[in-house]
Amino acid sequence: MLLVSQNGYCQVIEEPPDLKDKSIFINPQKISSVFKLNPFLIIWGTIPLSAEYRLVAEFTTSAHQSTQIGISYIDKSPLLSLVPDSTGASELITVKGGRFEISHRFFINDKGKYAPQGFYFSPHISYASARISTKYYNSLGYYLKITQFNISALAGFQWLLGGKFAINVFSGWGYKKNKIEEHDPQQTIPYDGEEIFPNYNSPLKFTLGVYFGWAF
Repeated sequence: MLLVSQNGYCQVIEEPPDLKDKSIFINPQKISSVFKLNPFLIIWGTIPLSAEYRLVAEFTTSAHQSTQIGISYIDKSPLLSLVPDSTGASELITVKGGRFEISHRFFINDKGKYAPQGFYFSPHISYASARISTKYYNSLGYYLKITQFNISALAGFQWLLGGKFAINVFSGWGYKKNKIEEHDPQQTIPYDGEEIFPNYNSPLKFTLGVYFGWAF
């Protein structure tokens, strides 16, 4: 009887520690999204006579970059109900519309700090549209349509207190194109916004804002 014995050997090669989890290596931050709002816009929005209920969501795209998207529902400002008006017209005014905005943020932080916190630069684009009328005239097809298109270069800072509560302040300059049109069932008439709102037709756009939110 012939007995054959053979021994086998194997070698276990471990990956370098920084490549074991590729996703952690590329995106070292634990936070991937921040949801924010601006409560002051509910009192008076960017469109005259309006209240803006805006929600923005920021998503990290790399260690030092993020993308932010915002949507708004535009309604009548609650301040109009506080204005003394013997005719009752302020109670009858209707404001309806919406806004969409998008921006991309480039964070400049010290070593070991990552998006979405710290100092950043950001290109920003937004578009808003709203109808202003009264309940009666709106039912007949008469209203003012206000549109706002903005392109800005912003700079800001975002704190994450306790790693969760976000405070975001920002400012910048850019270009704006505001339009006011008077609509009726037969025609559309361009309206000079300067007659109602000073500096409304100027193409220069200045932005100063703040958001409060929660990070996940």
